Amino acid sequence: IGKDLTDISESNGRFAWGARYEIIVKPNPGYTYAGVWAGSTSGVFNDDTLPLTISFYTNTSTLKVNPNGGIWNGSSSTRSYTEKYNTTQSIPVPTRSGYSFAGWTRSGTNGTLSSTTSAATYTYGPAADVTDTITAKWNCTHSYTSTVTKTPTCTEKGTRTYTCSRCTSSYTENIAIDPNNHVNTKNVSASSSTCLVKGYSAGVYCNDCKTYISGHAEQPLGAHQTVLQNQRAASCLDSGYTGDQVCTVCTHTIVWGERTPALGHTAPDANGNCTRCGSHLQDVQPGEQEQGDVCPYCGQVHDGPFGWLIRFFHNIFAFFKR
Repeated sequence: IGKDLTDISESNGRFAWGARYEIIVKPNPGYTYAGVWAGSTSGVFNDDTLPLTISFYTNTSTLKVNPNGGIWNGSSSTRSYTEKYNTTQSIPVPTRSGYSFAGWTRSGTNGTLSSTTSAATYTYGPAADVTDTITAKWNCTHSYTSTVTKTPTCTEKGTRTYTCSRCTSSYTENIAIDPNNHVNTKNVSASSSTCLVKGYSAGVYCNDCKTYISGHAEQPLGAHQTVLQNQRAASCLDSGYTGDQVCTVCTHTIVWGERTPALGHTAPDANGNCTRCGSHLQDVQPGEQEQGDVCPYCGQVHDGPFGWLIRFFHNIFAFFKR
């Protein structure tokens, strides 16, 4: 009956004309029942025997090989092969410029693949009219180009992005702070020096790192701006004072003045009066006119043996009184 039967129920013996005989056929995996044929059609059977032939055909299936961007068997296209069950197909390793082969993936389970990571043999499976597809996997050997996607400044790091020209892989790395890249600056005008505060030349100031990046040189202290104060003219009886040079900025006395002696009375006019102060000279105490040295502190003339000592201390008092 044939090697491809897995089970056939047989009934031995002789059957009357018109009797029915049921044959149950179960094909082996990979085969499909094609039909049964009697051994003769003449109606005359030797030895009352009717030979029957049960036929099967071998199943066919399809294998598709997708190089997935690579080259397989000289082609970059998906190749399709249809073969009978148990036929073998050689599957060499595909190639792809810039990539390494990482194995095969399968979309079906009909056939068998001896290896998914190297050269392999594919054996067509038992199912009929099905498609098994194997697709190449690749590992990119990456060819990166870099681009500065964020420029570093004086206070912030930058970013450099590396992108593979073959695939979508990318990564980034930091770029160190650039202390010379100031992007947020302003011009600052010069300031004048005074006797208290030093001035600065014009400069450029960075608002980010809070430093001057050019100019802003320190200038020396300026001169004092003085005016004459405490000046007093001498009179007949009172000493005078040349006045102090006082700074209007820091209020310090820069140059102390000096005392000028009293002028003394002039010769009397016709009425006996001093022509400078108008005093009647008859009222002048004896020796006052001759002394002509009036105390600058109390306005009196100090005569006698200790007059010089009194004048000495009064001169000191007058000095500090200024």
